[in-house]
Formats: sequence, C-alpha cells, structure tokens
Amino acid sequence: MENRLFEINTEKTTKVEKLCLWVKDDGSAEVIRISPMELLVGFDEIKAITFSTSIQAIFEVFGRFKDIEVLIGFEEDQTVEISKLYSEIMEMTKPFIMQATLRNVEIYHLPNCHKKLYLLGKDGEVKRAILGSANASKKAWANNQGEYFVVVEEPKLIQELLL
Repeated sequence: MENRLFEINTEKTTKVEKLCLWVKDDGSAEVIRISPMELLVGFDEIKAITFSTSIQAIFEVFGRFKDIEVLIGFEEDQTVEISKLYSEIMEMTKPFIMQATLRNVEIYHLPNCHKKLYLLGKDGEVKRAILGSANASKKAWANNQGEYFVVVEEPKLIQELLL
C-alpha cells in the first residue's frame, strides 16, 4: 500500500503503530494497534483542539484536508505574538491555496486549553472523533512517541463529545 498520506517523508519516518481503543458505529469496541495517520484516511474535513503551538506541525499532519479548523490551546502565562502566528499561518497556507487543494483554513487560539480532540468529517457531517494524548504534531502522529488514541464512530457518543 502506497503511503501518500500527508506526504510524509518515509525515508525519515517509519510507520509506527500505536495502541488504539476503537468504538465502532454499532457500539462495539476493540483494542488494536494502528498507525495513527491511517485513522485520518477517507475524510476531507477536520476540526481539532490541540495544545500544539506550531502551525507547521499542524499542516504536516492535517495538510491534505480540504477544510481545517483548529483551536490551539496556550498556557495562560505563555506570551504568543499573534502577528507572528498569523504570518506563519499565511505562509503555510499559500501552497495549498495555489494548488486549489484547500478550501478553508481557520486557526484560533485559546488560553488554558489542553484538550486534544479531532473531529473528522465528510460532506459536512462528523463521522469519527479521535481523542487521546496526541497533539497535532508529526512526532505525535507519525513517530515513535508514546501516545494513545481513542477512536469513536458511534453516533451518540460523537454527539456527546460535541456538547
């Protein structure tokens, strides 16, 4: 199987499988080992809450989505120059906009938010939620960093996560 997801340089990154609790749409659950990047396949929209402060890292993980909405949490005492963050966002989105592969990118920041939640959708409907310890970074999603993932596809549980 060809690994084109997010155009990760496979010479530097090996496929790493991580522990995942998967709650399927019928409510059944199983524990599996899977490459977290494979959890993102088949969707074109993502809404994410992360503690990662690197715009580049966010695009390395989520760059192939057509719609990206990210809420970045910061510690209250962390000084962030918003103009620098905005400039980095504009630079990172240029290639996607020029290739017409990206329709919408929205990135917000919120003090004291440490959650990690990823909502994956297609045709405007959330079909999968991923939560766990992983920030939106290449290290968390594609490298051998100790993260855990809970995947939820059961519609009622997804709705509970949205509240």
